[in-house]
Amino acid sequence: MNYYPHHIGDYLKDTAHLSMIEDGAYRRLIDLYYLHEKPLPSDKRQVYRLARASATAERKAIDIILDEYFTATPEGFRHTRCDEEIESYQDKSDDDEARKENEKERQRRHRQRRKELFAALREHDVVPAWDTKTADLETLLSRYQSRVTGGDCNVSVTPPATAIPITNPNNQEPINKKTAAAASPPHTHAHTHVREDDTALPPDLPVSNQTTPQARFAELLRSWELVRGKVCKAAANDARLATWAERGISETQLRAAYDLAVTDRINSGDNSAVNAGFVDTMLAKVLAASGSESALVKSGLAAKPWPCSWSGIVAKGEELGITQHDGEQAPAFKARVISAAGLSETEKSALRTDWGVSL
Repeated sequence: MNYYPHHIGDYLKDTAHLSMIEDGAYRRLIDLYYLHEKPLPSDKRQVYRLARASATAERKAIDIILDEYFTATPEGFRHTRCDEEIESYQDKSDDDEARKENEKERQRRHRQRRKELFAALREHDVVPAWDTKTADLETLLSRYQSRVTGGDCNVSVTPPATAIPITNPNNQEPINKKTAAAASPPHTHAHTHVREDDTALPPDLPVSNQTTPQARFAELLRSWELVRGKVCKAAANDARLATWAERGISETQLRAAYDLAVTDRINSGDNSAVNAGFVDTMLAKVLAASGSESALVKSGLAAKPWPCSWSGIVAKGEELGITQHDGEQAPAFKARVISAAGLSETEKSALRTDWGVSL
């Protein structure tokens, strides 16, 4: 034992008659008893040696303490109170060990369950973020299983984490790779979830019946971000979503813009969630490929600031005479350009609030 309770009042009551040297001898013998968690040796000479009692007065004090407070037994000199404390300590240690083993087993089962959930979701072409909560993984899997088995699913369902091909709203024909590539940010990350082929994907799973298009837009964004383990705060009362509805933005176009936004987040090393403002920025690219404009730009409610995309940041850097150093991470380069641009606090606040830019 490295610790034992010492009740000062009880101790003083029982030892008030002891001399200074006898009190010291008693405390030393108690420490030895607790340290080894067993009775003191029956041979007093061994007790003297353990207590480092070399002088005659010290050995006499040891004898007095052993006679008054300890009981000679075949196992050695026993102390009733010490035995009680040691027994309590050992019982507690056994309980702690059992709790540790139970916790290890619980964690093992938890890790195994998560492994099974990720494996099952991959069979549905869904790859959630590594830190997605287990409860969210289970909900996500149940939704896809309900769809496969033809079950009725009345809850919101998260679509696959794969991009829907960008289409022309006039004829709904998929745009070819070159056109789509021109609308994508540079340096596409190897692990982005955007598809590399033009094969049409299955239609989105039903989200839930909404009374307004903007409500569905909001829920789609939230559900797509859930797959990435992010929390999107898109709301139906957002003016941008209402404008998308007025301009007839399709879910296919919204998904294409969302995929571009995710890719840009990855390329710039930004781990924050994709929000409505940033998606609208990417809608400008999607609609530009089909000869249209972003919903908000066309309505005059917004213009695309340069910090909203990696290409804009690079272009601004060139304008200011700033280039990305070899080995310099994207966030560091972005910070240098923004610092050199001398944005005001008002401008920074607008970028954060309206466009979801991380500064």
